[in-house]
Amino acid sequence: RIAVGDYDAALSFAQLARRLAEISADNSLQAAASLAQGRALVRQAKYAAAAPQLVRGQELAPSGGKLAADIRRAQGLLALNQGDLAAAGSHLRQALNLYRALPDRRGESTCLNNLGHIAYNTKRFTETHRPETKSTSYMPTGAFS
Repeated sequence: RIAVGDYDAALSFAQLARRLAEISADNSLQAAASLAQGRALVRQAKYAAAAPQLVRGQELAPSGGKLAADIRRAQGLLALNQGDLAAAGSHLRQALNLYRALPDRRGESTCLNNLGHIAYNTKRFTETHRPETKSTSYMPTGAFS
């Protein structure tokens, strides 16, 4: 059995969250709702609809925070799903820099993993080695024993 996400429900809840956030006039809430909506649309392969949601979230999110980093990472995954590896790498590197500045080790390691996949798929193995080494250094001792 394969677990499949209920992306229709996720999109419905994200749209409701966005409407509620707009009522509150809180930019951070609106940015988070746009991120949730954009992620749900990416998972449904509705890339043309996802892009403006993520851009809107980026415009509303406070700069330099976790929300801004999460939105950049989502933009990178959107570009990756569309096959634009250059744009994906650019967004993911920007997200990586934001995660490092916070510091957010989980976000950083996730970005390094995503960048490692891009490097592997573009046959840039020297680029792949470094993120993989850094990413695995975050694993707790004995995590796989």
